Amino acid sequence: MVKNYVLIIFFILTEYSFGFSQSDFKVSTPYPSVYGTPYYFSRDNSILAVKISPSEVNIQKFNIQSQAQICQEKYNDFSEFTQFEYVVEYNKRYFIIYSLWDKQNQYEQLFYREIDFASGKFINTGTLIFRIEGKVAGNAPYQFNWTFGLYVTFNSNFQTTNKFLFSISADSKKLLIGYKRPSKEKRDKLNYDIYGYCLLDENLKIEWDKEIEMPYSEAALEIRDNAIDINGNVNILSAVYENGAKKGSDLFRIELLKLKKNTDNFEITKIDTKSKIIFSMFLTCNEKGQTWCFAFYRDHFSDIGHKGLLTAKIIENEISNTSIYEFPKEILNQYKNTDETDYIEDAEINNIEFNEDESITLFGGQSFYLTETYVTYGMARTKNTFYFSDILVMKINPENKLKWMARLPKSQKVIYSNSAMPSYRVIQGENKYWVIFIDHPKNKDIAFDKEPKSLKGLIGVLSAFRLDKESGNYDKIQIFDTKNIDGIKKVKLNFGKLIETNKREFVTEIFTNENTQALLKVNFNK
Repeated sequence: MVKNYVLIIFFILTEYSFGFSQSDFKVSTPYPSVYGTPYYFSRDNSILAVKISPSEVNIQKFNIQSQAQICQEKYNDFSEFTQFEYVVEYNKRYFIIYSLWDKQNQYEQLFYREIDFASGKFINTGTLIFRIEGKVAGNAPYQFNWTFGLYVTFNSNFQTTNKFLFSISADSKKLLIGYKRPSKEKRDKLNYDIYGYCLLDENLKIEWDKEIEMPYSEAALEIRDNAIDINGNVNILSAVYENGAKKGSDLFRIELLKLKKNTDNFEITKIDTKSKIIFSMFLTCNEKGQTWCFAFYRDHFSDIGHKGLLTAKIIENEISNTSIYEFPKEILNQYKNTDETDYIEDAEINNIEFNEDESITLFGGQSFYLTETYVTYGMARTKNTFYFSDILVMKINPENKLKWMARLPKSQKVIYSNSAMPSYRVIQGENKYWVIFIDHPKNKDIAFDKEPKSLKGLIGVLSAFRLDKESGNYDKIQIFDTKNIDGIKKVKLNFGKLIETNKREFVTEIFTNENTQALLKVNFNK
């Protein structure tokens, strides 16, 4: 059994509000389907859609108000050995970043191609960012699974994929590109990984680049998160395993490794965990130059779940503040028909919001998955079942006190889902958060202190929790049933592909049938 959970937290239960009157939605006239991995960007009442497939890149533009397609450009002039690495809005410009291996000269090359938002066309045919001698590590081009036969999966052209890590500073003025060199030693205890870093300025020009050996062996070091600050420093949140402890155990200390422009060694800051046992960790750097570490904790190694939240603020390699926030008992025991408990199982943090008044809002969610492997006709097959539970939100005031915490009832089971696909999405309103998710129709009138009925699959009622940013009070509305949206049957929404077009509106693309797509626009009235 494999487990892996996610969390979010709020505090006060309020009045219920159900129905379809609090929002409007509209489906556009269908247009021919364009296939490929999609990326969406919104500006000036327009949407830019970039869709990448192995053979071509399609760029589309849509008008948000009319929901009509304005133009479409198709490009198939990339090399067949191109590996697309990153599609991004950076400093109000739009780029596709891709790699190309120079086999003859043994160079790894990274290029960018810029898109003009106004015309929806490429500006250039490719600009070299950098080239480095030799190979970099990435996802293996193929893998072998031996279970009553040979099962092989591979990528096109047997290329190494996902070679580079990308991170953008909070002010969108610095872009960090990282990569890992192939291991020199087979044994983790003997191998010290070498990472390369390249910092680009707001015009994608190199400010500095270097390769550096990690301060601990591969067996002792596990990188949990990365972030770049507004000064262009590399920050790595790490679990360092002590006294021969194996990776995956709870026997580690937390360290922040910082690499600056003019240094050849990491500056190490040990984070005091207040004798708590840390499970999930999240690292972020804000526009004020602060680096923050967030983690859920347990009190004892024998504990099953988590008791609360730990935060640590780091300024210039010094811990300026470390705080502990216990989960309120009323949140832990929100459902009256469950036995009393003092923990929430296996949680992960999804997102952090730094507010103008210097308060912090944390979002997460409960989830886990089960993996089953079986053999059919001599072929090994794997089934992943994902279970998504309550959404949790916490707000910490500027005085480092827990202002409120809420537990938003949710239950969903999905088979063969993409694990990277989020089960909910937060839309920023003026004074509210809109937390949208797919719900079971029978949860319409269920009280918030009762466990919700579990939805099986991705088809259900699109619903939203309306959360007051100041008080934490919330209610729930239903928007539409995805079984039938204006005559379109069984619509599956990907919350990772929603585009926020203003404080009360989002747009997403849906398939109307195999050959056509349409834009779906949802507007919250209140």
